[in-house]
Amino acid sequence: MPNNRSVRVRLCVCEPGEQKPDFSLAFDLPEVPRPGDYISLYREDKKTPHTEDLIVRHIWWNLETTETRTSSSEDEERVGNLREIGVECEMALGPCSTDNWHDMMLQHEANGRTIKRFDVSRFSVREKDLLKTKRKARRQHTGAVPSRSGTSNRSGRPIYSICPHTRPI
Repeated sequence: MPNNRSVRVRLCVCEPGEQKPDFSLAFDLPEVPRPGDYISLYREDKKTPHTEDLIVRHIWWNLETTETRTSSSEDEERVGNLREIGVECEMALGPCSTDNWHDMMLQHEANGRTIKRFDVSRFSVREKDLLKTKRKARRQHTGAVPSRSGTSNRSGRPIYSICPHTRPI
């Protein structure tokens, strides 16, 4: 991050193949995402590190100006301002998608829509499977259930590190 300033953007989230946004959320980011970037949203109410995944389609620069003429001399020039940066995103299937998100994306695909997927070859665990593993480990009390790397923390509980590629926005 070249400077310590953040830029406010509005993520406009569209269903696969749709142009009209389904919902939007505002974020302060270190920079404006670019078309093709992957975005993973972590929701506070989730008990697992699963996400709602998006791929950036377009950037909308909404500007405003008081200038009403089509041209002016340099000494009379009026400089406009940034009103809002819209980041149009399409819902996508990522390796850490929540179960609800995953099921919704597969339903879109079953209805004939083409869904986008993160192009990553990472370990992927469904939310429900991760929760089962956690419950099983608590019941057994025989030590840790191996994580992906086969390690556990000092308490004997497993380390669930399934989505190292994502970074919260």
